[in-house]
Amino acid sequence: MNPHDTTSPPATRRADQETPTRVSSAGTPSPATAGASPRLNEPLGKYRLTGVLGHGGMALVYCAVDAEGREVALKVLQESPFLPAGMLERFRREAEAAKRLAGHPGIVGILDTGQVDRNHYIAMQLVPGGRTLVEVLQQAPLPVSAALELALKIGAALAFAHREGIIHRDIKPANVLMTAAGEPLLADFGLARIETDVGSNLTVTAMALGTPRYMAPEQATSLKSASHLSDMYSFGVILYEMLTGKPPYDINTEMGMEQVIRTIRERIPVSPRRHRRNLSTSLEAVVMKLLEKEPRQRYADMAEVVADLTACLSHSRVRASRFSLGYRADRFLLRHRRRAAVLLAASATVAGAVAWHKAAMRAAQHRQVVPQAEAASRALELQRLQQRLTGATEEASVAVEEQAGAGLREAQNQLLAAAGAPAAITWLSAAALAAEDAEQRREFERALAWARFADGQTEAAVTSLRTLRDEAARRRDLRRLQQQDPQRREAHYAIACLEEALALQLAGRSAEAMPLWERALTEVPDATPQAKLCAAALGRTPPEALVEWAARERPAIGALGCLLAALSAPQRPEAPTWLAAARRLANPAVPWLYYYLTFGPGSTLQALGTATQEVQP
Repeated sequence: MNPHDTTSPPATRRADQETPTRVSSAGTPSPATAGASPRLNEPLGKYRLTGVLGHGGMALVYCAVDAEGREVALKVLQESPFLPAGMLERFRREAEAAKRLAGHPGIVGILDTGQVDRNHYIAMQLVPGGRTLVEVLQQAPLPVSAALELALKIGAALAFAHREGIIHRDIKPANVLMTAAGEPLLADFGLARIETDVGSNLTVTAMALGTPRYMAPEQATSLKSASHLSDMYSFGVILYEMLTGKPPYDINTEMGMEQVIRTIRERIPVSPRRHRRNLSTSLEAVVMKLLEKEPRQRYADMAEVVADLTACLSHSRVRASRFSLGYRADRFLLRHRRRAAVLLAASATVAGAVAWHKAAMRAAQHRQVVPQAEAASRALELQRLQQRLTGATEEASVAVEEQAGAGLREAQNQLLAAAGAPAAITWLSAAALAAEDAEQRREFERALAWARFADGQTEAAVTSLRTLRDEAARRRDLRRLQQQDPQRREAHYAIACLEEALALQLAGRSAEAMPLWERALTEVPDATPQAKLCAAALGRTPPEALVEWAARERPAIGALGCLLAALSAPQRPEAPTWLAAARRLANPAVPWLYYYLTFGPGSTLQALGTATQEVQP
């Protein structure tokens, strides 16, 4: 998702005007209480928040206005005891890297950094239009001259960052913003490594925070191995896609992490001229040199890449040879399998012992790395999926959300205004029918189910959520079969169970909800917020303790925690206060819940008492 999308639908603007704000005696909005979460139309330091642009990891990106009336993108990370280890460090790293790169025309400019209570922020240049290179690649293959001009500008920005001693480590189309004039801007240095920082490398488990499709082979098992040569490889993948409209090799969301690592490290990319015959051999050589498996076989630095791309644009001689010796050997083996088999058998007789020893060493290393990488991947998947419960999308939810994010976000923002549900339902219904990708369709259907629930169409919403849970169960069973692990936890299925259980609980059908809460609890790791919510719904956490815990969580989780506390003890005198806290935190973090509690069936305390008569402890 592009955090610089400035598209603001009328419904969003109405929500800003109609949402109650705390007003001081002078008639101006008062700042949030110490340590409170940022809210729209309230100040955060010298900025006033005017809208939500998107999510990035654990941070929220707001549209804001400074004291001079200038619009900026404000990335805010709230510090809490439950913030994942290293997240604040990555946020600090992004701010420091961006400061060092300020002023380059090809890099998103940073205007300010600061902290207000527990809220850390980075004020960035706001890029109108909300487009990224993802949208440009949807038109690929691009004309060769257009692709080269675009690549030259991105390459120049990357070369500048490398000269300043900063390695990006997450080069991908979603991190290249496009201005209205079609100029690319390199963004998001959250995983950047600053060469002068001693001992600041992220651990191996952080590899899951990058995007596997664009990772260099040496980066696929540890971000500690990333260097400027890794950025160069990722840049080569983007150039390949601009020229051919296809990735060098397929990596899909159904692959296990072990298969992804093996593909990146071992599979030889198909020559781009196989997809597009009119490419010059010089340009082919440049692309294939960028995609070399061994870092030392790539260019020495991005300045050399820019020089060769400039030569390609002017039809001059390039420094890269057409193919490396390693690539030629790989292609020879593929063409002459029989003769190669004889030669390899003879060689194996001579070097068998050495090969066996090396293979054993690699296998031992692989057995250590892959479980860590898979655990990190599942943790990140659960972190992303918890956004789906709140009705929001996150940048990292790969291509599905990159393609659907802007429209989906606009539809959900309509739920922050009175009578906004019908418009959201209409858009989401059409989007779900038109979606070609299965995961994208499920994302629209999930958002549609919650929009219907907020509007009072309870039975239709529950039926949709049950269908989504059944689909998730089938995918879980298939993955367990493929992995030969009957105990493998499945985050998609856990979230589907949790969502259906929550809808049933709100509808007063707790007898049906309880088994689903139990199922969700068995699928999620014990230390996650989802596990806490499931335990609370099952009556294993006192409502006072739940509310105290929710106050320390980020707004989306906090809203659900306060809601469950009120549902579990509707006769308690504190229940209205807990319900009011849930409604406050839900704007703008959980649009469907805000609409449900403000304009929908949950808008009165009497409705709460009726809906929860079965769930008293």
